[in-house]
Amino acid sequence: MKWNVSIRPLRGADVMPMYSYWNDWDVRRSLREGPRFRTIEDARVYVHFANGRGETGRDMAIDADGAFAGCVSWEYNSGVFSGNAELAYWVGPPFRGEHVASRAIVEATRFLFGRRGMRRLYAQVGGDNIASARALERAGFHCEAVLRRAVVFEGDVQDCLIFALLREEYALF
Repeated sequence: MKWNVSIRPLRGADVMPMYSYWNDWDVRRSLREGPRFRTIEDARVYVHFANGRGETGRDMAIDADGAFAGCVSWEYNSGVFSGNAELAYWVGPPFRGEHVASRAIVEATRFLFGRRGMRRLYAQVGGDNIASARALERAGFHCEAVLRRAVVFEGDVQDCLIFALLREEYALF
């Protein structure tokens, strides 16, 4: 199925599917330091927090034909790394294999290069997360580094892949 994908602010109606999807193992493993929803109230608090983050970054809903499909977020770097932003994202089980993540990454990229003036975007992916790496590649990102044995998830030590896209590369994509 070809979904119409957009990104938008999180809203109260997203709490239940967010909580449900977060209990999926593939979603949890993609969140480096993301929210830990143990209760529905945790998800509500997260939505409230996400909508008030201000200038340090943003957490947005991935919308697929009006349905909550997941989240995409970014953190702006500062100091000598200003002009860089780190992307993170996850997609719920019903939306996997449909290129929803890659289209959400493209939407976030368009916003960050176009409206925020970023010069470089990057994302970190666990070495065994092939689907996430492919989503970034479909969105025009390139693997620029492998941090060997840098990630520990539930006792499993693995590599971390760093993908990046420069503004001038995006103009060619």
